[in-house]
Amino acid sequence: MLKSFSVIRRTIIIVASVSAIASPAMAKPVIVTGEPAPSASVSIGDLNVYSASGHARAVARVRSAASDLCLASAIEPLEMRLARTKCFRSAFSSGKQQLDVLVAQSAGSTTLATALTITAR
Repeated sequence: MLKSFSVIRRTIIIVASVSAIASPAMAKPVIVTGEPAPSASVSIGDLNVYSASGHARAVARVRSAASDLCLASAIEPLEMRLARTKCFRSAFSSGKQQLDVLVAQSAGSTTLATALTITAR
């Protein structure tokens, strides 16, 4: 009986020690810090974005910048490929929306932005 009490007591001490050590580590809040979303600048100052060809070239530049920012030609796991595709879509959409807003707001104006900043989120 004395031997089994000693084993139980030792087990309780070990469990209490592990709990005391693990509790502070587990009690710390998780803080997520991240870097800013990747971004790229797209130059459009040399284009007449009001013409069909100029607008098409601006969209092609946005697409190219989004591709450079997010896509890779390497063989990757599916999860990485899907994440890169999502990044591309987000970046391209960001740039395309900025271009459309810029053209709509600047109609008739003599000044136009010279660059867009696309962001992948």
